[in-house]
Amino acid sequence: MNSFKLVIMLLLFLQSNNIFAQKNKWSLEKCISYAKENNLQIKQLNYDADIAGINLNTAKNAYLPQINAGLSQRYHIDRAVNSYSGVSSKNNRHTGSVSLNTGIDIFQGFKRKNNVQAKDFYLKAVSVRLLTYMKIDLFYYKDYFQF
Repeated sequence: MNSFKLVIMLLLFLQSNNIFAQKNKWSLEKCISYAKENNLQIKQLNYDADIAGINLNTAKNAYLPQINAGLSQRYHIDRAVNSYSGVSSKNNRHTGSVSLNTGIDIFQGFKRKNNVQAKDFYLKAVSVRLLTYMKIDLFYYKDYFQF
């Protein structure tokens, strides 16, 4: 009986190797492309590059004039009853207003210019880091083919 259990266990063990075996083999290029697509650092650098581009655009837009517009409307309904005569009166009021404000900064001590330069420098730095991570496959190839 023990030998029967041993044979069954051995057959199950040998069969389990087929279950966990991979169907296809990955080449080095496929491994590197998979690593690039799923690398969290590369994804984070892509997000950083997007944010840096938005910040640069915002810094450049600081040179534009500011324009604010507003519209307001109120309607007040008032009914009153005269206690002596018993006559009711309506006192409805309708008010509205429109506003338009503009402004432009003439000089802020080179604050806007320096801000644009800083944002541009940061965008270039993030782009260089991203390109460095995207060219990481050269390092993998070098390590793979090194004996």
